[in-house]
Amino acid sequence: MATYPALPDCLNSGEAVTWVAAILITCASLGCRPPAQAAPRVHQIQSVPGSSETFVTIMQGSEPREARHLEVLAVDFSARTSRRLFALGESLSPGITTMVAPDRQRIVLEDVDIRVFETNTGRLLGSLAEDGEGLPLGTAWSPDSRYLAVALMQDDPHVIWLELWSPGAEPMPTGIVAKDLRTFPVLWSPDGSRLVFLAWVLGGPENVGRLVLQDVRSGQRAEVAPRVDIHTAAAWRPGSHTIVWTQERERKSNRVTEFWARDLEAPEPRLGPQIPGVVGSPFWSPDGKWLAFSWLPPVRQQAAAGKIRCVLPATSILQSKESEDPRDSIVRVPIAPRGGLWYGWSGSSELLFTEDRQVVKAFNPETRKTRFVFALTDGKITFSPR
Repeated sequence: MATYPALPDCLNSGEAVTWVAAILITCASLGCRPPAQAAPRVHQIQSVPGSSETFVTIMQGSEPREARHLEVLAVDFSARTSRRLFALGESLSPGITTMVAPDRQRIVLEDVDIRVFETNTGRLLGSLAEDGEGLPLGTAWSPDSRYLAVALMQDDPHVIWLELWSPGAEPMPTGIVAKDLRTFPVLWSPDGSRLVFLAWVLGGPENVGRLVLQDVRSGQRAEVAPRVDIHTAAAWRPGSHTIVWTQERERKSNRVTEFWARDLEAPEPRLGPQIPGVVGSPFWSPDGKWLAFSWLPPVRQQAAAGKIRCVLPATSILQSKESEDPRDSIVRVPIAPRGGLWYGWSGSSELLFTEDRQVVKAFNPETRKTRFVFALTDGKITFSPR
């Protein structure tokens, strides 16, 4: 139970009331205000392949720079229902990320450390990087929810360990998969047997890496791409053996981003569309029909306005022709370049986005139409009228 300092002995009950009232009046006259309670805001949305539920993380605090309460809701947009999956009340940084395991039984919170909780009981299963074990850079659940891939930067910024962690196991095993990880994220194969990540080229230039495929059990490696730049980002197409990645090139003082694709059952990668400007953070729709990414065109006026969110159909990437201009196939998502935020794909392959963290909308790249999905009102989800 909390304790508070007693009033001075010289004050009787009547004097105490007068004394407290005087303090309140003085505080009000000086313009003192209690900290304003920031409205709950949608912090993150996560969809899990094969699930009808989407996980919505809501944060609330006294100010945007610090949250005091985090809540994760499991939302079924089709059935228009929501239920609380997990909640935590403590001081949290605005950069915290949550990741629900595909089996919904566990959730990882990544902040200055990494903690894993049971969703139904809230019990802490374990933590990493809490005692200077390394700076967490990212996490990724295996498709079967058995392992958590964790990237930890050591004292040397060039040393990033990729570890496999099995939260809740007794004893809890931690296995180091690689010590030459270049950047995060890492990608799990759909069957959970392999990982794809960008690794250092030992003894090579600072800005060069290699995209490798590593078997989780045997540790055996194969190269997906032997030489890529450090800005390369990859995405594994759902339900396939195909990995797509980006590669930046300088051409006539302009930067061009190439899309490459590799079917792991084919001997060589294939060059796809080439888009002027910088492309980042590609990620596939759950049905594998669309690839979403951010695009910064080379035009100065557009670059100053911010990144454009786009999608490309899979056919434009995997079956592109040199005679076609890929920009003709780009579908722009109607999100404001400044202030807008997208959360990723829904289970029905619509892109979820917001411009105020209170109202969430969905964009369908097939129909190119936008619809209202839900609003956050007093911390509760209100669905659109039928």
